Amino acid sequence: MKLTFRYPVYPTKTQETTLFEWLDHLCDLQNSARHDRKVASETEGERVSINDQQRKLTRRTQLPLIWEQRIT
Repeated sequence: MKLTFRYPVYPTKTQETTLFEWLDHLCDLQNSARHDRKVASETEGERVSINDQQRKLTRRTQLPLIWEQRIT
């Protein structure tokens, strides 16, 4: 049974650049979140949940988002 489908995409060079920038930022964000959880547990003995980190991020959404700057 096949459970996934792959759809080929053929982005332009500018779209490809934008997608790679997004991927880079998302990787940095994930690594930063992992680091924060690790440091909090090692130094403070405190468990930081993913929900806590999401709440922290939603407070920061006052800044303009990357993709909003690219659309114009």
